Amino acid sequence: MHKSCLIIILICALCMTIPLSGYGRDDENVDLSQIEPPLPEIIDAVHIDIQGAPGRTGEFESLARDLIYLKEGQVVSDKSIIRALEELKASGRFEELDVQSSQDDSKVILTFSLKPFALIKDIRITGSEPLFEKDILDAMTMYTGGNFSMASLPDQERLITGLFVREGFFEPMISVAAHEDDFDNTIILYVTIKKGPYYKLKDLKFNGTRAFADLRLRSKMSIWRSSFLPGSAGRFVEEDLRKDLKNLVSYYRGKGFFDCRVDFALDKDLVAKTVSMKVEIQEGPEYEASISGNHEFFDYTIRKELVLFQEGNQGGRGLRKSIKNIQQLYLKAGYTQADIEVREENVQVHGLTVHKLDFIVDEGPCTAIEAISFEGNHAFDAEKLQKQILLRSKGLFRKGVYERKTLEEDVHALKTFYLQNGFLDATVEHQENFSQDKSSVGLVFRIHEGGRNMISSIRIIGLHAVSQDEAYRVISLKTGEHLRRYMLKSDENALSSLISEQGYPYVKVEAKTVFSEDKSLVDIVYDIDEGPRVAMGHMYFEGNFRTKEKVLLKELEMQPGEPFSLKKMLYAQRDIRDMDIFHSVQFKTIGLEEKRDEITLLVNIEERKPYYVQFGSGYESDIGVFGQIRGGDHNLLGLNKDVWASGEISQIGYRLETGIR
Repeated sequence: MHKSCLIIILICALCMTIPLSGYGRDDENVDLSQIEPPLPEIIDAVHIDIQGAPGRTGEFESLARDLIYLKEGQVVSDKSIIRALEELKASGRFEELDVQSSQDDSKVILTFSLKPFALIKDIRITGSEPLFEKDILDAMTMYTGGNFSMASLPDQERLITGLFVREGFFEPMISVAAHEDDFDNTIILYVTIKKGPYYKLKDLKFNGTRAFADLRLRSKMSIWRSSFLPGSAGRFVEEDLRKDLKNLVSYYRGKGFFDCRVDFALDKDLVAKTVSMKVEIQEGPEYEASISGNHEFFDYTIRKELVLFQEGNQGGRGLRKSIKNIQQLYLKAGYTQADIEVREENVQVHGLTVHKLDFIVDEGPCTAIEAISFEGNHAFDAEKLQKQILLRSKGLFRKGVYERKTLEEDVHALKTFYLQNGFLDATVEHQENFSQDKSSVGLVFRIHEGGRNMISSIRIIGLHAVSQDEAYRVISLKTGEHLRRYMLKSDENALSSLISEQGYPYVKVEAKTVFSEDKSLVDIVYDIDEGPRVAMGHMYFEGNFRTKEKVLLKELEMQPGEPFSLKKMLYAQRDIRDMDIFHSVQFKTIGLEEKRDEITLLVNIEERKPYYVQFGSGYESDIGVFGQIRGGDHNLLGLNKDVWASGEISQIGYRLETGIR
């Protein structure tokens, strides 16, 4: 065996001495420095081929060039092409993407073939009654101004079908069809609804009820009340049934039946299209809650802490939680020794079991703060420190309630106060001096201030976008003042905001502190990395079928080529959203995360339907019975102008009004 292993090792060693193909001895004399590396591939041209949407070819080509960010004369790589395709996909404007390249020597011609998404221009619905159009639109994932996908039409039908099934209709027939305008690449969706049959409530019975009459319980259920309405308004809706059962349990609990359980069974007659329903109720014992021993709080106040009436008492959890709530109520009032005992007893009243709960409160003494004092404070007097804490000693109009949790918060507040005012090594401790019966306590805050830091100098480095004077004006800390560490962050933000508005959205500001050996003096250096200057690029709006683009541009306050301002962009988004003509407005910046020197802005808009009609009627003592009607256009000619006309007729006359704003 050892001999075989030795033979294998010798064979392997011999193979290692044999030169591999292509690497003979002659190659050892080749001068690698004479081998020329392959030339880089340079972009000679970038072609954009927009497929479809002949009325918007120029717009989509301009958008694609802004997103691709590949220019003639640049070196092309697989990574740069993949990044370009990712940007095109992330824009959400193109349904199909493809890129082809042709090469002549070291020059490359890139051709991007792009098919834009068709936009949904309008959704027209027929047969929605008794639901509102808004209910249908909310159920759909497609919306006006959104991208259209033929593959999503069955999903819309399924979603609308589900809505009508939940609303009590069975076998609804939903059709969603699309009509395309090839010129401007828009779609109008036609939603046709045939609701189909529905069930009516025929009978409602209760089993297990002893405390309440069936009629009273029926009156608590909306499905029973609505069954008297004509037509589809009186249909049976299981969603409403579940809400009714939940309300029924709440009603029982509110009447003291904390262990109540409710179940139901349905019998549906498909031929008669009716539903018979049986509700099984396990009432459990009736509870009676009484409270004794309480002097600080009224019974009504303590009863609000009994969650039994809202949550029940499954497994005794409601009772335990109620006891804990009462204890917390007393603890906040300064009764640190309060104890709650519950005595339970079952009694028979008129043949029904009543479970009595007697909450016996042993309040104990109320611990009042006799005095609050401070020791070791030199920089700030007691009056100043007292304003930093929440606890107060008792006085003529104050109880001076002692609470342990608030005491801990006050210790933290004092530490923070000293830290913010330049005492970086300050410590705060407390001592509680209780009386023998725990009815009063004296609080002592012992403070070790330590040294205080004085600002000896402030410098700003790396600043080019604005002058030093402008920068110094926005920072709050000044030479000769005490260091307040929390203001360093505030100054960083102030400098970042100032520089960012000059077209430097990537600016970073870091406040650095250098202390003297005894930590009494500190030098502050604001180190600024401005990053590249960024300009506003082109802006592309989508979904504003009616609204004029100039109305939107007016809110942006930035023109292409101007310094990019993140603040102005956020304000513009807020102002456009505040217009009463849009359902939604979404801003998307391209190039901000990639730190480009030019930002492209995409704005996706969902417009409201501009036309409206409103009706109203009523009675007032001065005009009698009246009727009103008002109609108008929220977005007249796409200019964000509201034009309206209204009329009113009453027992004393009529009135007509028109207006525009």
